[in-house]
Amino acid sequence: MGVLQLRAIEPAPTNDAPEPGDVHMTLRLPSAKVVRAAIICFIAAVAALHLAYYFPRVVDDLFISLRYAENLAEGNGAVYNIGEKVEGYSSPIWMLLQALGLRLGFEGVLFTKALGVASFAFLFVGLHRVARDVMRIGPWASFIPLAWLAANSYVVNWTVLGLETPLHLAALVWTIVWLRAFDADSGSSAASTSSAPRRTTAFAALSMIVLGLSRPESPMLLAILVAESILVAPRSTWLSRIKARGPALLVVAGVLGLGLAVRWSYYHDVFANTYYVKGKGAHFALSKLGALHAEGVGRFERVVFIVGAVLVGLFGVMRRRLGPFLATAAVIAFTTTVELDWMPSLRHLLPVTILAPLGVAAAIDVLVPGSRDGRFNPLRHGGAAVALSVVAIGAVEVARLDNRLSPAEASPGRFRKAKSWEKWNDTLLAYRRVEPPHVKAMGDYETGQITQVWGVLEACSEPIASSWFVGRDIGAVGYYTGVRVYDTAGLVTREVSHAEPWMHRREVTDEMAQLMMERNPLAGEVYEGWDTALGRNPELLGGYRIRFGGAKRPHGFVATNRVPPSREEKLARYRSVVDKFPRAFHLHTLYGESVGAVVERRYRIVST
Repeated sequence: MGVLQLRAIEPAPTNDAPEPGDVHMTLRLPSAKVVRAAIICFIAAVAALHLAYYFPRVVDDLFISLRYAENLAEGNGAVYNIGEKVEGYSSPIWMLLQALGLRLGFEGVLFTKALGVASFAFLFVGLHRVARDVMRIGPWASFIPLAWLAANSYVVNWTVLGLETPLHLAALVWTIVWLRAFDADSGSSAASTSSAPRRTTAFAALSMIVLGLSRPESPMLLAILVAESILVAPRSTWLSRIKARGPALLVVAGVLGLGLAVRWSYYHDVFANTYYVKGKGAHFALSKLGALHAEGVGRFERVVFIVGAVLVGLFGVMRRRLGPFLATAAVIAFTTTVELDWMPSLRHLLPVTILAPLGVAAAIDVLVPGSRDGRFNPLRHGGAAVALSVVAIGAVEVARLDNRLSPAEASPGRFRKAKSWEKWNDTLLAYRRVEPPHVKAMGDYETGQITQVWGVLEACSEPIASSWFVGRDIGAVGYYTGVRVYDTAGLVTREVSHAEPWMHRREVTDEMAQLMMERNPLAGEVYEGWDTALGRNPELLGGYRIRFGGAKRPHGFVATNRVPPSREEKLARYRSVVDKFPRAFHLHTLYGESVGAVVERRYRIVST
């Protein structure tokens, strides 16, 4: 008869010899180090696969920041339209990094995506440090927030869409880590003689500077985290904590103060123009938090977000580690007070989605080690199993999502869009630069959002760089054609963002419509009251063909009273646009439309 022995360590020698005919096998259980390495490899593989699904996609606002960066790299200043100083980007540090990449000769979109992926990697490491060093979660439970992050479709999607989101998240968690590292250094007996305090000062200053320059709301988050790291402690230690952080805070204050001075001297404003578009005039509303508890949120996902956030607060109070909770609360408060616009997939609330799982992980960590004698404890182990199951099912719910739509673009009950094999196939075709079926089914002219470009390229023989396009969602059309843009959303156009009717009531007056059309644009695509204002003033569209919409609400229009470009000039313009697209893959829009394949298809049509 066979004998199977399972042993985790080398057994003591024995004189017992196996009986004749016995089969004696020894299986060694893997060490804790090997198991941890396997868990890390699994999480990394899930994250890499997830990134691969979304990698070809971009959001249109990427090209707004990228055009600022391009003008800066080429010596034209940090402007969108040359000669118009308006700060229409939301992240100074992100735009500067993009400009650096362009100056070094990298292709802009691919370099931006590389920045996003690198930021995502730093986010992973930083979140683990928050779990271990700040929230004091055990080595095994600390993998739970990382596994959730790898499955987090919201964060992974925004990592490669092209905005500063992953850098902002990474800077947020690392600021929490390094502000707490001062306490660890001061508690070390070797702290006064080692280089650790200098290293902590340098990295704390760097993380705080990046955070402070990464998003409009970042200075608020930074101030809260600095105050928490000093004040959430016995009062007798406040002075020593201020002294420990003093050099880093002075550097940060100097850099951020210099940035504010540059903004004032260059743009003549204290705030970025995004404040006037999405902050000033916005109203407080708890309904803006619907993405956390309604609007397509999964049942278990909801539990992780809400219960997890509460637990982060409870454990933060007990352990005097309130940084993650206060950051979560600040993000929630900020979301209720700004204009959410159309941004899908919880962009404003992403810090909540990465910090809330820390609370569930902390609870599981408390429950499991409760029976340190090795005996099974039904209450503790059962509770831990339930909590772990909720996190696992919630992670699957989120991972299955392609994206969650915002109320501005979805009808009730239709907020969720699931991942599909069709989209996976489109992604694989994008890497191979093969035209996908949905592009082949398009008409010769109506080819999605990028159709805006065709009107700019084909309407007039006059130089595009001195011509105008009017409308919103202007990133791609501006970056790829170089046309001057009158932005009806106001991001790069102060005449809109600072107009009282627009800023406070989102109202478009006849005078605003007239002012827009005085640019004599080549083409336009307008919504949100601009279309009805043009409908009230049909004389403004004399010399234009309404491309879609009707006389009362003309959404899209193209000039017909200009001298068209020659065939050679038209082909040269298209060739310039095609050459500016990434060469390694077909670029996709936010929802998976292969805009790179569309551009190449349109070029072939024009060429024949």
